[in-house]
Amino acid sequence: MNVESELNIPQEDWYETFIRYGLYFGAVFQLLCLCACVMLPGSKKNEDGNSNSNSQLTPQNTPKRPRGRKQDKKKRR
Repeated sequence: MNVESELNIPQEDWYETFIRYGLYFGAVFQLLCLCACVMLPGSKKNEDGNSNSNSQLTPQNTPKRPRGRKQDKKKRR
């Protein structure tokens, strides 16, 4: 007798097969992307010494919000 018939395992449908091979394809794609990130060289730095590259490394200065709302709450009490 067949082992599958003894264990009552149903035969795979076409969409189950499609999903299984899709997962394999996704796993291989992720491994290729990971290998590309590790193996390929990073972007080359500008050797001109432009100040534009330095401004990208510093955090952006944002103005602080006024704190008038806390004072309003204290006045209500």
